[in-house]
Amino acid sequence: MFIFRKTTGLVLASLLLSLVGVMGSSGTAYAYDITCGAYGQTPSFACVSYTGYTGQQPWGYPVDANGHNCTNYVTYRLWQNGVTNPGNLGNAMDWDENATAYGIPVNNTAATGAVAVWEAYSGPALETGHVAYVEAVTSTYIDISEDNYGGTTMKKRFYVGQSGWPDHFIHFKDVPSTPPPPPPPPTTLNGSVVPMAGHWWSGDSGQDFAYVTKNADNGFSVAIQEQTSAGLQWKGVVWTEPGSSGVQFNNTLFIPVDVNNDGLLDLYYATSADWSQPGFTIGYMQNTGSGLTYGGTKQTFSNLALNDVKFLAGKWSSNGGPAFAYVTKNSDNGFSVATFAADSSGNLSWQGVKWTEPGSSGVQFNNTTFTPIDATGSGVDDLLYSSSTNPSSPGFSTGEMANDGTNPFTWAGTKMTQSSLALNQVRFIPAHWDGPGREAFAYVSQRPDGGFDMAVEGFDSSGNGSWQGIWFSAPNVPYASTVLVPADTRGNGYTDLYYATVSNGGSGFDTAVAYNYGNNSGLTYGGQQWDQTGLALNQTVFLPQF
Repeated sequence: MFIFRKTTGLVLASLLLSLVGVMGSSGTAYAYDITCGAYGQTPSFACVSYTGYTGQQPWGYPVDANGHNCTNYVTYRLWQNGVTNPGNLGNAMDWDENATAYGIPVNNTAATGAVAVWEAYSGPALETGHVAYVEAVTSTYIDISEDNYGGTTMKKRFYVGQSGWPDHFIHFKDVPSTPPPPPPPPTTLNGSVVPMAGHWWSGDSGQDFAYVTKNADNGFSVAIQEQTSAGLQWKGVVWTEPGSSGVQFNNTLFIPVDVNNDGLLDLYYATSADWSQPGFTIGYMQNTGSGLTYGGTKQTFSNLALNDVKFLAGKWSSNGGPAFAYVTKNSDNGFSVATFAADSSGNLSWQGVKWTEPGSSGVQFNNTTFTPIDATGSGVDDLLYSSSTNPSSPGFSTGEMANDGTNPFTWAGTKMTQSSLALNQVRFIPAHWDGPGREAFAYVSQRPDGGFDMAVEGFDSSGNGSWQGIWFSAPNVPYASTVLVPADTRGNGYTDLYYATVSNGGSGFDTAVAYNYGNNSGLTYGGQQWDQTGLALNQTVFLPQF
């Protein structure tokens, strides 16, 4: 936490957009604590991730190109509390007057669940005013959460009697003052990696999962849960990395790959002390079937920042074993995709740039999701890409770049168009959902009630997609705070789905399974598999994890 004091006179061009509120400098001194976020940072939903908010528009208020706006965020929180849209409330500075006209109580008394209002140029607000959601109230301060048009989400603490205190509070539906819910796992936690499912332990034919946990010294440990006919069995910790090494939980990405085709997942890991600056290394841990052994540093990048790279595990080349592709952000906001192949010891050989997309096309690094998939059963991965000019608004299209294992990728057409889902509310999971051979992909989306639906898109021998329907619905399992872990648990060639949810007030998590019986008609709930009481889900990375 730090104290933010500002006394400048910044002038911002007037926004020609209704229903907007903006935070900024008013030219008058004011004081508050910023407890999450910062002015000028890259737009993010991280500060309010525990709410599940990613730009959803339940009352139809506008957002900027990145899905941000103060009024829209507040309507989302009110909608979560069961408040019915009373009608158009206008710009942020007009909310108190319009709420009064609708018969909604407005006064100067703060309450948890109320809406804080700043008039134009009052405190830190600009010309259209500002609104925020009141998270907690004490005798000396209030805590608020907010979003900002043209900015990012933040959390702040305002003190009674200090300049900058809200002008009014609107009481749509106050809620009991309780601590905020535990935060879900950040979407950035290993989120730059599309991993590979497989076996971590020599045993029966069922696929397993590993999990990485943060230690007190900021290092981490990797342990394995083996899938057996009797259920999950813990096989112990197979790697502990001390924080003093510099390879730490918060600065490392984990890339599981079956490098030598022995049926066991090995582990590449990319690390950098500062993800925003050029320079990172890739190390390698080889899987012996009963543990991991260090295989050395396999690649050093001096001119790329880890923050601008996405890793896609898979087999990309006919000239070697599985490794990974990596997508890098270019200066025009477009991207390039290059690939590596590996030998049996995990040594990497660069296969070249396979695809460069100019930013001018609209298909850009920050608005595109990449999904590796062997759509035709050729033995090498093709690349699906889903893109939207505004990932927070409904509508995106999915194209395919075909891969012959040797030459640059070639465009294979648009494979899916989705008009009702926003791209930043969808997770794509490539796997053998409809059986051995060609892969399919599941796409998991947030339901209006906060739960999730999983649908499947299959492919024919020519790589043409066909919708297989919704295979699994979980209305009571919160999409925003659930980790999805695909695995062929019974070794029958059909991928099942583990899913982990927060429990014990945030200090633990529960893991259940939905089985795929191979009839192309959906997944069947298989019950609770693992009740973990000593680990927080937001300090754990599953391998694989979506």
